[in-house]
Amino acid sequence: MQQQTITGPGATQGQDVSPSQLPLEKPLYPRLRGANWDALDARLKHFHWITGTRHGSGRFEIRYGQARLARSLARLLRLPQEGRDVPTTLAIRREHIPNREIGDAEKWERTFGSRKLCSLQYACRQKFLVECFGILEMRFLLDACDRALLFHPVGTALAIGPLRLRLPLRLSLQVHARVAGLEGPPNRLGVTVSVAAPWVGLILSYEGYLESQYLNPDDEIMKRGPDTNS
Repeated sequence: MQQQTITGPGATQGQDVSPSQLPLEKPLYPRLRGANWDALDARLKHFHWITGTRHGSGRFEIRYGQARLARSLARLLRLPQEGRDVPTTLAIRREHIPNREIGDAEKWERTFGSRKLCSLQYACRQKFLVECFGILEMRFLLDACDRALLFHPVGTALAIGPLRLRLPLRLSLQVHARVAGLEGPPNRLGVTVSVAAPWVGLILSYEGYLESQYLNPDDEIMKRGPDTNS
């Protein structure tokens, strides 16, 4: 088997290291959820506990808002194109950012049809999840409801180098997301996301499923079932 390599805090510049050489610390999402981590579906816990590269694939329905300005913004920002049954892939890679405020981060690479959507996620004050799309920086609080993972928006900023311009809430994007285990294949997760803006309304929403390569029905956590609080 080929050794997995990860560039991270245990590596010198330009050197890849195996996962066993990395510092033993909780991954991003378990750190942010803290003691409430066990309130989540076991499939979500398993997926977000992995520190190596994760892959998923699935199908989504993508819709634009009805307002003309919303549809124009979606095209201008090169958001995923509208469509039903759009083939979708996801790759998540752990990265170490040479910034004391960021440190360990995750690079999310989504592909909807032929359109890519990439972002960087990291923790802020061990409380907020920060997701950056270029200079656009969004903050979320993670919560759990009915064993699903919820993303609540708490702020938007424009970040250019060390400069950060926080936008007032009345000007901030409102991005809501929900991820949950689905019936059917034991490696399937349901994802729902909506993006809205003040005075514009809904810009884009997408809903569908991802099947993770790392949710194996033979894994012990899967044998115990999605309602296990381990």
